[in-house]
Amino acid sequence: MGRRRAGAGLVEVRFTDAHGRGWSFVEKSAVVSSAGLSSGSDFPIETAILCDVLSGDAADTTDAVRISLAP
Repeated sequence: MGRRRAGAGLVEVRFTDAHGRGWSFVEKSAVVSSAGLSSGSDFPIETAILCDVLSGDAADTTDAVRISLAP
């Protein structure tokens, strides 16, 4: 996963799912990182998104898992 600057104080988090579809979320930089991101930060950087694992083994990162990002 990587992030790029999307606007003042915002970052865009982008990733590709197991089917090759691209997804993105725009969020306040403080919500997705404690690194103090700014326009001078080097992008992309790795990050994580909280999710619920619906099926598969979350500890086994070599196989795909089905997740939900619903709040």
